[in-house]
Amino acid sequence: MIKTTLYILCVSLLLTCFACEKEDPPAANYPLTFTFSHQVNGQALETNNLAYTNAAGNTFSVEKLQYIISNIELVKANGDILLIDDYHFIDIADQASLSFSPDTTLSKGDYKGIRLTFGLNEDQNTSGVYPELNALSWSWPDMLGGGYHFMKLEGKFEDNQGGISPFTTHMGTAREITATDTLFHANHVELILPEKAFTVGGATAIELIMDLGRWYDTPRTWNLDTLAVMIMPNYMAQKTLHENAHNVLSVGQINTH
Repeated sequence: MIKTTLYILCVSLLLTCFACEKEDPPAANYPLTFTFSHQVNGQALETNNLAYTNAAGNTFSVEKLQYIISNIELVKANGDILLIDDYHFIDIADQASLSFSPDTTLSKGDYKGIRLTFGLNEDQNTSGVYPELNALSWSWPDMLGGGYHFMKLEGKFEDNQGGISPFTTHMGTAREITATDTLFHANHVELILPEKAFTVGGATAIELIMDLGRWYDTPRTWNLDTLAVMIMPNYMAQKTLHENAHNVLSVGQINTH
């Protein structure tokens, strides 16, 4: 009887101790928002303003800018990667598209950089799979490799005859026609943005800045007199855009609270 009583007391004491132990609080996760700003040669973009000059000496305006970014990765200070497995369509004519709040949340801690894809990678860039993009007539022609546009940048420029002409800088899959074959090259761009350290301790907003002037001058100069229209089937033009894309995006303000 005494042994039974002692056993019951011991079990009760253990249960009481377990009940008193404090559980570790769940890791804090905070909402994340990206905002998108646009410049030309370091100045805030003003549409329909024939006042910008590129490295080739073309004076131009911007009337339309639409593009896709996808697969954003936030790099923690310890090297861990947080992947935002989604894409976002930006249209400067649609104010709502200039911010993006993914379902993915951020854990508290130190971060050192951002990586992303400009356009859609080979696994994602399949014709017809995105209803939103289909509704926008955003498809890239099958004869040029299919999938979707990555960017539409359009406006007007002063041509070498003194007139005002339109330009359409469209980017997508690059078609190469050789002496023996037609090859299609994925033309998305994996971007590692200049490092910018930040610490997350609350809801976080990250500004991404595109400088449109860099599409036309860094590292390759783009002359609108020869590359104004019919850009989509032009293999060298598409590869030039791919090269210049590495310099068009940077990280702006990061606010966390």
